[in-house]
Amino acid sequence: MFLHHIATITLIYFSHLINTGQIGYLILWIHLWADIFLFLGRAFVDIQGHWVVNPSFGLIIILWPYSRLYVFADLIYWAASVDFK
Repeated sequence: MFLHHIATITLIYFSHLINTGQIGYLILWIHLWADIFLFLGRAFVDIQGHWVVNPSFGLIIILWPYSRLYVFADLIYWAASVDFK
């Protein structure tokens, strides 16, 4: 997990260094909004709230591939084409 945080900080630093900060922040935002349901599910597993856990993990199964494969590719391509014109 520590290596994940080092890689994230490095990517943010270099996105600022080469003046593409908007793309770096867009990547962070795309990864964050799908992970909200993961954190919600983990929190309710600890307190035995299965009525929230099952729908939450169902949404993770749907939203994670959608955000990583479709939204990420589409928005990053759009941001790169707008930023570098």
